[in-house]
Amino acid sequence: MQMLNLQDSLAEPLLEAPGSEPEPPARSVLYEDGKFTAEPALKLAKMKNTICNQKYNLLTFVPKVLYNQFKYFFNMFYLIIAISQFIPVLSVGLLFSYVAPLVLVLVLTMLKEGYEDYQRFVKDK
Repeated sequence: MQMLNLQDSLAEPLLEAPGSEPEPPARSVLYEDGKFTAEPALKLAKMKNTICNQKYNLLTFVPKVLYNQFKYFFNMFYLIIAISQFIPVLSVGLLFSYVAPLVLVLVLTMLKEGYEDYQRFVKDK
């Protein structure tokens, strides 16, 4: 959102007298979603001037972290290997030895991402 001050071009005199001061803007215009709209100053004053640097919220934390982790080849590889151990024909050893490293990496990553996002939340205040 940008606020632009525009003067109505028809209201401007063609020739200004020497030593005259420029006129103040005729109106305030709000630029939003690619459209210019004339908004009352009262509505403009109520807009928040805040920045949110957080990556996640409570609903998107787990899906986004899992997506960001499984887009890497090795994490996806370990997930496929761990899933394959649930099939009796493909099972090679203890299930724990395949699932534990993957779960450990994911839990540590989630803790790190959660801590970093909390730090961003604290800095935004």
